Parts: sequence; C-alpha cells; structure tokens
Amino acid sequence: MRHSVLASAILAIGCATASAQSTFPGTDWQQGTPESQGLDSAKLQAAMNYYGSSVGGPGVTQAAVIRNGVLVWKGNDIDNYHHTWSCTKSFTSTALVPGCDPCLSGTPTPGP
Repeated sequence: MRHSVLASAILAIGCATASAQSTFPGTDWQQGTPESQGLDSAKLQAAMNYYGSSVGGPGVTQAAVIRNGVLVWKGNDIDNYHHTWSCTKSFTSTALVPGCDPCLSGTPTPGP
C-alpha cells in the first residue's frame, strides 16, 4: 500500500507539464506559491484533500507537488524515507516513455 501511495504521489508530480523555464534543484527545491506557477491554491488544496481522503494513510502528508521545477505544495511528513526497491523501474517507464518521441527513441510505430 505504501508503495502505491508513493508511486501515485510521484506520478502526480511528474504529470505536471514543465515549461522552458523549468528548473531542477541542487540541494533543495526552489519553493513558491501555486499562483506563481499558474495554479489555483484553493483547487490544489481541494485536490490534495480529495487525494488524502481517497488514499488514506500517510499518502497526502508525504506528498509534494512540483510545477515547473518549483515546489508549490508539500505535506507535513515530506522528509520520510521509503524503501522503493523495484517500483522505480515501473514508475520510470510509466512516467518517461509516453513523453518520448517514437521517431527519436527508435520505437516502432504500429502498422495498419
């Protein structure tokens, strides 16, 4: 259960589209308000409340929302560590492969 909660939170983070102004952190994430990244604070909080009530457990308290490389929301227990073992392979392929251009990656395109 913990692995699916963490994977869901990471996937939600990864689904935010990055702009040309996106930054990647050094030691810490740059922090900002949701509005500074084009998000509505009330809607974001409502989404996180829904996520917390749907998932239960530590899910929402250990989640973070990053938009354009800026941390715009974080739970109270964001610094907890989890053993993820092999789930990172599944997450990486799920999050990264759809964004790849099939022509560049050499992935064959299905025929008619």
